[in-house]
Amino acid sequence: MNGKNVNHSTERRRVPFEGRPALRGCALLLTIGALTAFAAGCGSGDSTTGGSETSENGSSASGSSTAATKEPTGTPITVAAFVDESGPNNGGQGDTADVMQAWANSVNAKGGLANHPVKVEVHDSRGNPSTAASLAQEAVKNQAVSAVILVDAAADAAAAKPLSAAGLPVIGGNGFNPEVWGATPENKIAPIPPMENVFGVSTGFPANAAGFIEAPKNAGYKSIAAVDFSTDPASKQATELVQHLAPEAGLEFKVGITIDPTAPDYTAQCLELVQENVEYTILTMPDATAKRFVGDCKTQGYSGAIGAGAGLVTPTFYESLEGTKLMGGLTAFPWFAEAAPVKRYRSLMEEDEVPEEEWARGDSTATWTTLELFHKALEDNAKKLSGAVTREDVLAAYHTIKNETLGGLLPEPVTYTKGQPAQVSRCSWLYSYEDGKFTGSYKATCPNPNLGLG
Repeated sequence: MNGKNVNHSTERRRVPFEGRPALRGCALLLTIGALTAFAAGCGSGDSTTGGSETSENGSSASGSSTAATKEPTGTPITVAAFVDESGPNNGGQGDTADVMQAWANSVNAKGGLANHPVKVEVHDSRGNPSTAASLAQEAVKNQAVSAVILVDAAADAAAAKPLSAAGLPVIGGNGFNPEVWGATPENKIAPIPPMENVFGVSTGFPANAAGFIEAPKNAGYKSIAAVDFSTDPASKQATELVQHLAPEAGLEFKVGITIDPTAPDYTAQCLELVQENVEYTILTMPDATAKRFVGDCKTQGYSGAIGAGAGLVTPTFYESLEGTKLMGGLTAFPWFAEAAPVKRYRSLMEEDEVPEEEWARGDSTATWTTLELFHKALEDNAKKLSGAVTREDVLAAYHTIKNETLGGLLPEPVTYTKGQPAQVSRCSWLYSYEDGKFTGSYKATCPNPNLGLG
C-alpha cells in the first residue's frame, strides 16, 4: 500500500492468527501509568536517529511513503499487537491500531525492513487477562510471529508471562507494570527487573511518579491532593506513592479521594478539594471519568491545576479543559514538539489519513517509538536477515542496540545486552496545557535524585 487513501474502517482490523477471527474493541489505562516523570535532571543525550538514516529535514529510511522504491521481496515479518480495544474502562488505546498500520504502510512503501515486507496484526485483548493469555499462547505456537507489542495495561502481565517464557520478544507498547517492564534502576521503592525478552520504551515505574511531585513544586504550588479510581488497585497505590513523596518536595498533601466511576456526580468530593484549598489535584483514572470529575469540580468552584500523565493525556480529556491548567510529564515523546522526528510522525499520520484524535496522545507515540526501535534494530542487522526473520533474529538484533535515542524519541539512551535485563528508562518529557495549547521541551528530563525514584 502507498500510505494514502487508506480505508481505516477496514484496515485497522488486522489478519488474525491462523484459523481464528480477529477480536474487536477499545482500551484501559493502567492508572498508575498516569504517574509520569516531571523533573529537573538529565536529558535524552545525543545518539543516532530513528528508523535507519535521518536527513536534515527529519525524513528517514522508513519515512515518507510518497517516495517510490522497489517492492520488498523477502519473507514477510509479522508483528502481533495485543490491544485492549473493547475493555469496559477504555481510554482509547484502540486508536493505536491505525498508528501501527500507518507505520507499516510507510515502511513497506520504502522497501520494507531489510527487504522484508512487514505486517502488524492487531488482536483485541479486551483488557481481560484470560483473553490476553490465550492470544499469547496462540502467538507462541504461530512461528510466523516474530515479535509482539502489548497495548493493554490491564492484561499485559497475563500476556507477557507465556511470551517471555517461550522466547518470543515483547518489543514494547504502552505499559508500566513493573512485574513486566521492570522498575527503574536505583530506586528505593521497587527494585524489580523486567521479564526476560521484554523491551519497554516508555518511562518506567516508579520514576513515572516524579511528575506529580515536581510539576506543582516547579509551579510554586504548596498543596496537592490525589483522586483515584475505586475499580483499579493501581490507582489507589498511585495516591499512596504521591502522599509518601510529597514531603520530600516540601509539599503538603491535603487529601486522597477515591471515586466510583458509576457515581451520578462528584459534588461532595469536589467541595472537599475547594474546602481544603487544594492548588493542584492529581487524577489517575480513565479519561471519560476524569472529564466528568473536572467538569463537576469547575461547577463547585475548584480553580486549581490538574495533574495528569501517560494514558490520561488524551484528546477526550484535555480538549474538555477550557479554563483549567493541566501539567505533568509524558512517558512517550510529545506529539506537539517541533523536532524533526516528531514532524515526520505528524506528516506520516496526515499522509495516511489517521485522525488527529488518534495520534495526538501518549499511548500512540509510545507505540510509534516501539515500532521505530524495531525498525532500527532490524535495519542495522539487515545483512543477517536474508532468510525468514525469526524471533531469535529479533532478540539478537535488539542486543546490538547501544546508546540509542532514536533522535530523542526515546526518553534516554538505551543499551540492551544479551544475558542482562533490559534497560528501564527513568526520564520523561515536561509539559503543560492551557487555553488549548501544549507547551514543553522535546528534551526529556530525569527525576530529582532526592525522591528516590531512580
